[in-house]
Amino acid sequence: MTLNEKIQQEADLSDWMPEIKYSVFAQPDKEFYYEHEQGFIRKYKVFRAISKILKPKKIIELGTCAGSSADAYLDAVNWKVFYHGYDLWDTPAPYTENGELKKWDTFAICKDLFAARKYKNYKLTKTDTRDLRLLPSSDFVAVDAAHDYRNAYQDIILAYTARPKYMLVDDTVGYEVRQAVEDWTHVNSDKVESVDYIEHINGACIITLK
Repeated sequence: MTLNEKIQQEADLSDWMPEIKYSVFAQPDKEFYYEHEQGFIRKYKVFRAISKILKPKKIIELGTCAGSSADAYLDAVNWKVFYHGYDLWDTPAPYTENGELKKWDTFAICKDLFAARKYKNYKLTKTDTRDLRLLPSSDFVAVDAAHDYRNAYQDIILAYTARPKYMLVDDTVGYEVRQAVEDWTHVNSDKVESVDYIEHINGACIITLK
């Protein structure tokens, strides 16, 4: 059975569901996600299954946003590992809902999520990943920040500085992200044990390193 097949099987068996309040279905552009509701529910079930199977001891995520992916990864390991999230967390974006002006404060939502889960073993770093040259060590790094070729490639380079066993690159359904994965793994083939594309609505890739 391939790694993708194991992950899909685990997702099939799981009754876990993303909580609306801390999911993409609470975002200002939630109408888009509701149009593809089952696909996005499946995506986060797949994320949880990845963590359940790989059993990371420490998680780094480049592109934490409001924490919806972190919720899935950490639930799978019973919130018992250290999580370090990186994001720009820009000034909260204003939007109108039912005639009322609101702000989508992803940093505050992420902290609220962790407080609701009674989770304290984490660190959140506000930064542009292009300003970083080195990450702390971690056996699992998720890459889900910018999705243009240049930044995706540079984020994979940065992820590797953590000397992980696994790098998860999300949104490989997009040509530029997938090309960044293919180019990096080709150039660094001597460091790569395997490359597994994982099925979900946006596609993902797990790079297992030697």
